[in-house]
Amino acid sequence: MCVTRTFSHVDNPTTWHQLLSQYIFKTEYFKVRRGLSGDLYVRQLGDIRITHLRVRGMDRMERQHAEIKSSPSDSLIAILQMEGTCTLVQDNRSVVAHPDDLVCIDSRRPAAWHFGEKVEALLVHLPYSAVTEGLGRTENFTAVKLNDAYVLGSLLATYLRDLTTQLESISEEAAYSLAQIALCLVITALSERPENALSTARRAVLDRAQAYMQTHSRTPSLTPPAVAAALKISERYLQALFKAAGDTPRNYLLQCRLKNAEADLMNPCLNWMSITDIALRAGFTQPTHFSQRFKEAYGVSAREFRKRARQAMRGGEGG
Repeated sequence: MCVTRTFSHVDNPTTWHQLLSQYIFKTEYFKVRRGLSGDLYVRQLGDIRITHLRVRGMDRMERQHAEIKSSPSDSLIAILQMEGTCTLVQDNRSVVAHPDDLVCIDSRRPAAWHFGEKVEALLVHLPYSAVTEGLGRTENFTAVKLNDAYVLGSLLATYLRDLTTQLESISEEAAYSLAQIALCLVITALSERPENALSTARRAVLDRAQAYMQTHSRTPSLTPPAVAAALKISERYLQALFKAAGDTPRNYLLQCRLKNAEADLMNPCLNWMSITDIALRAGFTQPTHFSQRFKEAYGVSAREFRKRARQAMRGGEGG
């Protein structure tokens, strides 16, 4: 079955919510910004769906346990970032995707997608059974940059970008064949375990490092060398553990601190605190650095993020 759908110049939040729930994943937690507008192009090619998304003014969408239970989905979603940035969260990992970064999300488990101000992305929904038959559990490769962590990840990202340029003009037969090639490339790329891939023992040490960072991330003096010293491992070994998971200790610590700031900005009990105070409380030492990183990750300034959180809270109280 080959079906094509095109949705152009969509600016209604309710329509976007319906489209994303139907063609990406079912979600009840969905937020937008002012000036929402964009296009969605969908091709269903047998059991593979390819979605080309262009949107401005999207804020975030999340797939939570309730949606998974009420609307199960059996697909692994390969997301190629083409323009702008977004933050993808799953399996206790958070990754900021820039243009040409390729990230996978498993629709069977909770996930979050935070959009930058303007985003273009290609999504390839792959049948879960076909991907996992030879790969096993997906937790090893969700929310990591495949183009950094896997030998063939960059080749796969290049193929998908080239496919995007031809997708809307080629025949159904050609599109179907190219989609099958994409599926084979994903399976092949993920079968090539990264150099220094994590064993069970190494994964346990990485879990300890991540838990330590999460617990102590508000401490400004916490650095990767300090984490390594606390765990009684070398900094080089710590770097290798994160590299095998497609991340770095410095980036993971940054994501923890951004999460701290997000929680504080949304906390009405902390409305009296300035943005600088919030940044320092979250573990940052330089407010300017915090402002740059927060806007990069969330698409808006910390001040605007807090303003919208307050408005949303007042709207909820009024309803």
